[in-house]
Amino acid sequence: MSPPQISEYSDEIRYLWVDRHVQLIFTKLHESDSGRVLGFMTAVNPDRRSGAGPERLYWQAVSLTTASDRKIVTAKLESLVPGLPKGTWEQDIDRCFMDVYERHTAVPEPVILTGVEEADLETDNLIDPVLPLGQVTLLLADQGSTKSFLMLYLSACITLGARTVFSEPSRTGPAIYFDWEVDERVANKRLAWICRGLGSSPPRSLHYVNMSTRGRIFDRVRDMRHMIERIQPVLVVIDSLTFATGADLNSAEYAAPTMAAIGSLGEGVTKLISAHPNKASRNAETEDISVIGSTLFEYRARAIWHMKREQARTARFGVSMTPRKPFDGPPQSPLAYTMDFDNVNHLVRFQSARLSDMPGLEKTTMTLGEKIRRALARNGRLDTNQLAEILGIKPDQVKVECGRMPDVFPIIGGGGRGKATTWALRA
Repeated sequence: MSPPQISEYSDEIRYLWVDRHVQLIFTKLHESDSGRVLGFMTAVNPDRRSGAGPERLYWQAVSLTTASDRKIVTAKLESLVPGLPKGTWEQDIDRCFMDVYERHTAVPEPVILTGVEEADLETDNLIDPVLPLGQVTLLLADQGSTKSFLMLYLSACITLGARTVFSEPSRTGPAIYFDWEVDERVANKRLAWICRGLGSSPPRSLHYVNMSTRGRIFDRVRDMRHMIERIQPVLVVIDSLTFATGADLNSAEYAAPTMAAIGSLGEGVTKLISAHPNKASRNAETEDISVIGSTLFEYRARAIWHMKREQARTARFGVSMTPRKPFDGPPQSPLAYTMDFDNVNHLVRFQSARLSDMPGLEKTTMTLGEKIRRALARNGRLDTNQLAEILGIKPDQVKVECGRMPDVFPIIGGGGRGKATTWALRA
């Protein structure tokens, strides 16, 4: 008898006995507190010639370390494939269960670090500088900030090979949009408006999946991986993290597996996800804004951008994108673009813009240090109280920030008892 052909994937292990027309598929494997490895086992006939896929012969939950489960599976397979020598399936199932257990619990073999030069590890971008290639990018945005439009726009540009308001895509190809917020009808309308604005027909390789009724992402990640392995997308979009988690957002118990699931959606595949900022930080400085819920949501992301739109409720408005914090390389500068909704022709245009042309947004994207530099550059020497009045903050905040800025210094003799310190920019 021939041994089975073994295939190991990100979330399943398959054993195929070609001559018996039987394949066992082990999925959702996990280790219990007592050390048992549990999961699901499906027996299929992979040779059925049908568009519906392989024929399912048998399915059950199994414990790999429980003898009674092995006996049940053996008896079932003996009835499905009669005529084999007695004990054949019993031996094969014992070996199979042991192999699954060892593969699931094994620690990878160590590798020797080669000391690759840093220049060889520079991060490329799928869309410069917004999407690091093959990494997770997080968009932080309140409701109504048009984040879903932006993600659909970037997906369309990547599938069409069209230039974005930021740069040309470095790669083109399929994209998959997993949506927990709206439905196919709304997404189709948005895409139609976006493509009219691009002067293009809708792409044939932008795949959309309505996940709004499918539960939590870490419960559905296996099927999502299979879809990604089949379609081989350049970009995977998750909209949005807030609803995809489907549980207490403040719990590390859910945040960690959610981000691990997202990170596992295709090796080398760029992932773009959106999330809402927590209520306490919505009016905070950009560097203090964080994802609603556990901070573990941020740790897996390679880049985090905070989106804000102009408050004016008009058909044309500006949107800013501020880097939440730097990850690799030099800090990024804030970005800006405009959206122009043409309600007559049913289209939306994304256009490049300068943040300096949007005073309201520019003010909210600047850090306190940048605001101090601008005030000193415009007015020359200013004392602590004058800076506090211009910036609308407390004098103590000005003193602390100026004290840690290398390019701002107190003027000699400008302070003194009962007198505010005067500050200036270094030449």
